[in-house]
Amino acid sequence: MRLDGRGLQQLRAAPGRRQDRPGRRLHPGLPAAARGLAERADDPAGEDQGPGHRSPAVIDSALVVDKGVTARDEWITVPADRIRDALSALKKDGYRLLVFLTCVDHLVDASREFPGRYEIVYQLRDLEKPMDLRVRAFVDGDPPRIDSVHDIFPPANWDERETYDLFGVVFAGHPGLTRILMPDDWVGHPRRNTRSGRHPPTRLDVIESPGVTVTRTGEHGAFGGELLTVNFGPHHPSTHGVLRLIVDLDGEQIKRVEPVIGYLHTGIEKQMEALRWQQGVVVTDRHDYLSPPINNLAYALAVEKLMGVEVPPRASALRVIMSELTRLSSHLVWMGTSGLELGAMSMLMYCFRERDLIMDLNEEISGFRMHTSYIRPGGVMADATPRFLEMLDKFIREMPGHVDEYEDLLTMNPIWRSRTIGIGRLPAEDAKVLGATGPMLRGSGVAWDLRKAIPYSGYENYDFEVALSNDCDCYGRYLVRIKEMREAVKILRQALDKLPDGPVNVDDRKMLPPPREELETSMEAVIHHFKLFTEGYSVPPGDAYVAVESGRGENGCYIVSDGTHKPRRVKFRSASFVNLQALERMALNHMIADMIAIIGTADTVLGDCDR
Repeated sequence: MRLDGRGLQQLRAAPGRRQDRPGRRLHPGLPAAARGLAERADDPAGEDQGPGHRSPAVIDSALVVDKGVTARDEWITVPADRIRDALSALKKDGYRLLVFLTCVDHLVDASREFPGRYEIVYQLRDLEKPMDLRVRAFVDGDPPRIDSVHDIFPPANWDERETYDLFGVVFAGHPGLTRILMPDDWVGHPRRNTRSGRHPPTRLDVIESPGVTVTRTGEHGAFGGELLTVNFGPHHPSTHGVLRLIVDLDGEQIKRVEPVIGYLHTGIEKQMEALRWQQGVVVTDRHDYLSPPINNLAYALAVEKLMGVEVPPRASALRVIMSELTRLSSHLVWMGTSGLELGAMSMLMYCFRERDLIMDLNEEISGFRMHTSYIRPGGVMADATPRFLEMLDKFIREMPGHVDEYEDLLTMNPIWRSRTIGIGRLPAEDAKVLGATGPMLRGSGVAWDLRKAIPYSGYENYDFEVALSNDCDCYGRYLVRIKEMREAVKILRQALDKLPDGPVNVDDRKMLPPPREELETSMEAVIHHFKLFTEGYSVPPGDAYVAVESGRGENGCYIVSDGTHKPRRVKFRSASFVNLQALERMALNHMIADMIAIIGTADTVLGDCDR
């Protein structure tokens, strides 16, 4: 039997068609371009429905060039020169949160025609409904230009700097459009594509710098003294990673803070473009290195959304179990290190005692203690072993008592309370305007948790409460994490007790390899196996965004496919990257010693921030 590569890429079963089985003839489907709108409307992946689908928001029709739905995500295209008008109108219509802003370079994307080379993508959200809307604008030129929207959506400040840094897009009106991830003396924009597939040589012009730790500003503070500029980090142990803060001090009082990031930028998103869809899982482990399975989950859900597949119930339950274990592990690292920094030295030993048990569980189910790569598109790596289930049951029974121990040590501890109560205040409205998520947002009294608001992986079937505090300070964020640990144990108990039987991967030979026993009896299984391990599966053209709730907040994954076996673009919406922008708002007029607690309760992971 002879099949060319194009035919094998089209082996995905159409809606309503039975999957290929041993002994059945292969039935290549029609390419997407040959299917009519009527058939595409039934596509489980929700492929592009065309501009006549429905209006996703109340907005002047003159501002909308095109609109539609792709993989159940609503989108509109607006003229680049009217982007501020369009986003202002949408904000008035209820889309008050900018989830992320990014760019896609379509130079070598032959899957379809585009109005311009650079697609600027704005993911907006209405927190009340809740509902997401993707806004696109296309630009050309060298350099490409578009108006800044940092004054409409403050979180766009760093996103625009990142897009300028990596793609060279100039945002007119931005107050400080400088590099943010690459060194200041880097030449070129590393995320731009080239027709040859290779990037032109780039160079680093080394600039000698004296690296002064303390400098005089010449300005006078409220106490009559001169303001001093101090470098806090990047190698200070209390910055929770390689973070540098340029701090202006009036005596010991903070007057300005400028975070400087990029020291851990490893080009993870760019690496994803060189890997097949299934290979990218191992890379997702490593940006938020305290939440590898949750990173896996965001990526897997995005790929599954674009492919229109759903994993079996047992796989969803195992994903929930691994996610909640990861949440506990992340909070334990935060609590242990924060206690160490603020004087509760023994907290580190208590917290790492239980974290080591979670690492044992990771090792039992995946073979790895930290970077498990356990959750994958189409399901999970392997089923849970009986020993894993026994270990998990014992852990669930003992963990509530350990959380009681943590509270005995910290909640009423006078030193802990004096270092956190009233420190790093972030009012609810400021938290929403700045795009904060996770304990940063819930610690300001806003009951927003993606597991409740936009459920995924069956979270709607679990009984748990959203951890909340109205204190709006470091102590409130501590209380939120304590309650989240208790709620995570409740979810784990329900998931274990109700763990369904059945497979842990989708029954789709075009996405996952067939069982070994089929290879001995089915030529079709051999072909699928060969194609998966030499070329990989292909994802339908389009884009999709999925967000999950990590220990730090919204961990999102935006993927763009051109119909091949490798992604065209992968963007990770980092909770650390967004939450860190609120640091100055929380630190102003506090003492320099309070910076330790403020950075700690933000719980940023710099690998997640820099990617």
